[in-house]
Amino acid sequence: MFKRLFIFLIILLTYEPLLAQNNKISHSFNLTGGTFFIYNQVAFHYELLEERRYVHTFIQGGLSLGYNLWGEESITTPYARLGFLAGAKSHYFEAAAGAGLYIWSSDGPELLPSATVGYRYLNLDGRSIVRFGIGFPEAIYLGYGWRL
Repeated sequence: MFKRLFIFLIILLTYEPLLAQNNKISHSFNLTGGTFFIYNQVAFHYELLEERRYVHTFIQGGLSLGYNLWGEESITTPYARLGFLAGAKSHYFEAAAGAGLYIWSSDGPELLPSATVGYRYLNLDGRSIVRFGIGFPEAIYLGYGWRL
């Protein structure tokens, strides 16, 4: 299983050279806050978006810092995901899946899946991005980002 996840992460890292040359590429940064009330976190990620005609694809890598109030432990999670956007104009459904290395303060690191499902608003005139949805490790999240 770890070999498959490692191969998946290598493919994610080499994704940009595999992109078609005719599609527009945009880069963005996003800051996200999330909560499950007993588990709170903040995440920062970089995203490479390939804008296609109907369904956009993206790769994102980031770092999530969280704290579990119930277990009184901190959680650090670097993660990488591959996802897609489907929608029209400024309104999109987003979904992404990948892997994260969950580093608990009381236990050792653990390789677990990482995923999000939500809504994304892309301001076509400007560079802002607003996101909300549910994910792991994000929990119920609200995020703001900007395109370069």
